[in-house]
Amino acid sequence: SGFYEDDISLTLTGTKGCEIYYTTDGSVPTAESKHYTRPIKITDRTDQPNDISMNRTTTYPTTVMNYVPTDNIAKSTEIRAVEADEYGNISNAVTHSYFVGKELCEKYEDTPIFSLAVGPNDLFDYDTGIYTTGKYYDIYKSSGWVADNEQTWLMSANFTQKCTDDDRTWEKPVHVEMFTADRDIGFSQDMGVRIFGASS
Repeated sequence: SGFYEDDISLTLTGTKGCEIYYTTDGSVPTAESKHYTRPIKITDRTDQPNDISMNRTTTYPTTVMNYVPTDNIAKSTEIRAVEADEYGNISNAVTHSYFVGKELCEKYEDTPIFSLAVGPNDLFDYDTGIYTTGKYYDIYKSSGWVADNEQTWLMSANFTQKCTDDDRTWEKPVHVEMFTADRDIGFSQDMGVRIFGASS
């Protein structure tokens, strides 16, 4: 994991006799994921579309909550890899975060960085995504009463659902890497992520 001014070529190594599978979208790889056969080229992704930050289902469809970036933003590349043996046994995922681009390296110089690798469906799935209006907003709208734009705390959505001691449906697996201001890795571990708070 780390920060690189120029493109890099990433080589993955594993146990002899095992095959390596990987993802680049934050999801945990399976034996159905990309099969690793040659080094992975990791490039500056700033000019790629802002797929996540431009997702308008992350807020209610009102003018008062229309927060989207106007320019392309810096993006990391999350490489998550597993190996599978001849019997189909899958290892735990190994996750690393790569930040590529001179401008990105300069812009966030001396700033601690948290990198979260989480599957897109865990965030945006219509039924169970925790960072989208989703099914629960449609159920709320079908009730026949819709709150005023200034009363968003009265609205329901997937992102208003909460975990309980007995039900962790609304907590999703995530891998978190924390980089210190000196670009050292403070920690790197699997965790759980959930939405916290009420409306703000």
